Amino acid sequence: MLFKNKVVIVTGSRRGIGKAIALAFAHEGADVVVSDVAIAECKKVSSEIEKLGVKSISLKCDVSKKSDIGNLITQTIKKFGKIDVLVNNAGIYRSTPLLDMKEKDWDAVLNINLRSVYLCTQAAVKTMLKNRIKGSIVNIASIAGEVGFANSSAYCASKGGIVVMTKELALELAPL
Repeated sequence: MLFKNKVVIVTGSRRGIGKAIALAFAHEGADVVVSDVAIAECKKVSSEIEKLGVKSISLKCDVSKKSDIGNLITQTIKKFGKIDVLVNNAGIYRSTPLLDMKEKDWDAVLNINLRSVYLCTQAAVKTMLKNRIKGSIVNIASIAGEVGFANSSAYCASKGGIVVMTKELALELAPL
């Protein structure tokens, strides 16, 4: 029970890797906040988590919206009183050749994959510092952040940004 009495937020946790991460933390004793854009699916994951004997809440959160992130943090504190771990997992993929890519598609990928990491991390760290929590931030990237894949410029750019930002944030935040 490595995370007993810890509170973990996992963005993009209604399915796939995010769901697996949320369940893994629950198996280790953490109370888990399941967040994504589809609340009905989030509630199903929270139900699975609660069957493991820990607490969970489901929150609808579009991580490209600062107001949704603010609500995610506020509701987590209201329910659990703290945040120990934030897992920035939410992400989307669009396979589009550069010459065919629409600006709105580029923006959607960068906003959900990269900007959300900045917004969620900033909000969580402010709360952790206020509550004197020495927490952890986990950012999910991809091999696409290290090497290019054809027709994936926005995705590769977003994941490369996460890789470098994570290194920078480790240097910036570790002393706090």
